[in-house]
This record gives sequence, structure tokens and C-alpha cells, in this order.
Amino acid sequence: TLLAWLTRAMEGRLFLNFFLVSLILTAALPPLWERYNAAFNRWFFSRQARRERHLEALERALDGVWEVEGIEAAVKGAVRSAWGAEAELLWENKALRGIEGAVALPAELRGPLKEDPTPSTAAVLRRASEEGGRKQLLEAMKRRAAEAVVPVLREGELIAAVFVGAPSQGYFDLSAVRWLRRLGQSIARAARSAELARGLLRADRLAQLGTLSAGIVHEVRNPLSAILGAVELLRRNSPGIDRDEYLDILAKEVMRLDGTVSELLDYAAARPGKGRCEWAPVWGRVEKLLRAALPHDLALIGAGEDRALAISAGHLQQILLNLVRNAARAACSEAARQKDGRPSVRVEVSASAGRALIEVSDTGPGVPAEMLPRLFTPFATASEGGTGLGLATVRRLAELYGGRAWAENGERGARFFVEIPEAEMVD
Repeated sequence: TLLAWLTRAMEGRLFLNFFLVSLILTAALPPLWERYNAAFNRWFFSRQARRERHLEALERALDGVWEVEGIEAAVKGAVRSAWGAEAELLWENKALRGIEGAVALPAELRGPLKEDPTPSTAAVLRRASEEGGRKQLLEAMKRRAAEAVVPVLREGELIAAVFVGAPSQGYFDLSAVRWLRRLGQSIARAARSAELARGLLRADRLAQLGTLSAGIVHEVRNPLSAILGAVELLRRNSPGIDRDEYLDILAKEVMRLDGTVSELLDYAAARPGKGRCEWAPVWGRVEKLLRAALPHDLALIGAGEDRALAISAGHLQQILLNLVRNAARAACSEAARQKDGRPSVRVEVSASAGRALIEVSDTGPGVPAEMLPRLFTPFATASEGGTGLGLATVRRLAELYGGRAWAENGERGARFFVEIPEAEMVD
């Protein structure tokens, strides 16, 4: 009709008009198509790139995550950001090593997910729902309002499944299936890393337990041997034995055992308290407690302004008592007294960037270089008569409040540092 109208209007032949229209369309359509195709490609690939960035962000978020809860939170955030959908992780806890998922994968779903370990959408499962396993899987997806399920395999073994809700665009396309497959691979890598980290942590704890047990045996056996020897001599009632002397030995060794047990309890039972105290009253109390027990010629020097620390007063006092006693023992040792000068211990508190730094320095011989790396390990001690639990307790208490403890040798003597977060001062 259009060509006939053009023929009458232009008083030309039909073929000529058809040729002219075809020529116009041939010239106009390719540029329009190219523009449309370019716009579509830009939109499509920009969407793909955005989703790829979400996967990369997920990989970064999963790096160093040791807990199943952390993995679940990162995955849910990535699915929500990329697809506008919700996600739920169900875990095959029997297959996990050292970690445990919050929600277990139902037993009836394990078979279908193992048979087809690729991501499946609800649309695909509906077309094949006659098979028993797929029908069960589809019913489970309906109960969870899910539009896709992603099996998570670690080295070919099913460890979890991700149920993904309906995306904001209303359906999952082919690119979405590839994205979901990569999601499952990321979860598998994260679970494997968490398992390895947990395994290393358990091995480290077992090694520490072995060291602790060996130290306990050593610290308990020595006084027990002395007690047994004194009892045997008293039992023989040999002439010339000073009973009072051996009774004193018994009393001292029992007190030594009691001290070891007390230090063990301090180390093992350390728990965070209320988490706030002021420096001045705690330091004043420590000075009074220690002054009578310290050698009369030892100079105990305190320095620094009053500050509020994010640690309980009892735990700060315990840290100071351990450090000052060790420092006093080193400063008054025979090796230190052979040098010139009066033995002294200096305790100073300062602050920087919201953290308080406690420094305890002495005029002793210093810490042997080979001892410095393991100085805060239970039962590692450089002083005669020490159990090695005092400094281990110092570090443990500092770390409970987000702080740290370390030591180094100064120009003369050792320097011990404890860093604790500051708290707000109260008028």
C-alpha cells in the first residue's frame, strides 16, 4: 500500500519507488542497528563487570575468615548486592573438619546435590521434576522461596549448599549460572582455609598444652622431691637431725607448691572484667603492697600523669605486681650488684593515639638474647626460682583487653612494655 501510494504520489513506476525505499532503508538501518547493539553491549557488559566486582569483593571479604558465621555473612552480602536476592547456606557438618555450620543440610537433599554438582535454577528443575531426587530438591527450594541452588564441593566432596532467592530482574540467565558456580567455588575455598586455620590453631594449642604440662610436672616434681626427702629423714629419727630445720623445709616447699598453683590459676582463669580504671590509685596501691617486701636499698620510681585505662583495676594491679617483682629481682641480683650504682626500678605510663603505654625498666643484667623470643611463654624464665608464669599472665591479661606486651634490652637492664587502650576520664 505504501509503495502504491508513493507510486501515485510521485507519478513513477512501482519498481523505481521500491528501489528508492530500499536504498533509504539500507542506508539508515545499519547505523541504527549498530547504535542499538553498542548500547545493549555496554549495558550487558557493565552489568557483568559489576557482578564480577561483587565476586572479587567477596573473595577479599572471605580472606582470613575462620568462622562459618563470617563466611555466611559475606556470601549473603555478595548475593544481595549482585542480584538483589537473599541467600541461605546449609552445611554438611559431617564433611567439615574442625568447623561447624549453623544450619545443617537435610539428609534427603544430599543425594540429589551430589548427583548433579552444578548450580540449578528452579526453571530447570521444574522441567525435570519427574525424577525423585530433583522433585525433593524443587520442593525444598519452594519451602525456602529459592530460585536457584548451588552445591558447594571441596575436592569433590559435598560440604554445603546455597539456596538463592528470586533475583531483582525476575530470573536467572546463563551468565547467572556461571556466576553462581564461581560463588560455590569461593565458598569452598573459604571453608578449606577456615578448616586449615582451625587445624593449625588446634595443633598450636596442643603444643602449648604439652609445654604447659611439662612445665607443671617440672615445677611440681621439684618441691615434692624435697618434701619426700625431708619426710624420710624425719621418719628415720636419726640422732643429730634438727627436726625444726626439716620442718621448715617442708613448710617452704608446700608454700612453693601453693605459689605455683596460684600462678597457674591466674594464668588459666584470666577473664575480662569491667574494663576501666584510673592509673594513679592502682599504682599507689601497688607501691604500698610491694614496698615492705622489696629490698630497702632498691629505688622504686613512678612517673607519668594519671590516665584512664580500658582494663579492670584488679588485672592492671596483677600486671604491675608481676612486672615490678621481676624487675626488682633482676635489679637486686648478684650480677647487677657487682656494677656501680644503686639498684632501681622505674615504672612510667604515657599515651599516644588513644593507647596507654606502661614501661617497667630495671638496672639488672638484662634478658639473655636467646630468651627474648619466648620470654612470655608459660614456664620460660630467665630468673632463678621463677616459674615463668608471671610474664605469660601479663601478656594474656593485656591481650584480653585488646592490648599487647613485649620486652627488650636497654643500655642497662631490661625494659618491659604493656600497651592498653585508653578509656575516658571521669571528673
